[in-house]
Amino acid sequence: MSNLSPHVTRLLGIANKEYDDWHRFQETDPPLESRIRQYCRDLGFAQFDDVRDFAWSATFISWCYKQAGALRPEFHFSPTHAVFVHDFIANGDANTGIFRAHEISAYAPKLGDLVHRNRNKGTITYAEARRQTEYPSHSAIVVDFVEQNGVRFAISIGGNESQSVGKRQVELT
Repeated sequence: MSNLSPHVTRLLGIANKEYDDWHRFQETDPPLESRIRQYCRDLGFAQFDDVRDFAWSATFISWCYKQAGALRPEFHFSPTHAVFVHDFIANGDANTGIFRAHEISAYAPKLGDLVHRNRNKGTITYAEARRQTEYPSHSAIVVDFVEQNGVRFAISIGGNESQSVGKRQVELT
């Protein structure tokens, strides 16, 4: 990992620490609920009344990237994944900006990248995401890779995964 940029190295450290510190808690457990409120305060997002009604996964992603040094002109910190992904797609289309989205079929994710997917049986395509900023989706930070039975997986860390800070394998086919 010595060839990673300082930003990616910081991001991976932050995401892994958040996972290590919080994955044993559920969002309604006071320590994690307090941490989620801290994410909102640090980003200037509105506070929630009931954490169970707050889809905090994009807030987690925004917080991690901000802590790693991303600035607002580069990253549209938002409690909605589709908002920052929309900007990343525009950057990719224009070949500008630090954060650029790519279709998964044309790009192999790297450490520190986001993997973004539909949620709740959504069917939004990459082309549709280019035009929209409101659809159910989820993103997580790529922190490692594994191969099992000839299939490559990204290991990602995300917020609000099973109501906690979670880690999952994402098949890269």
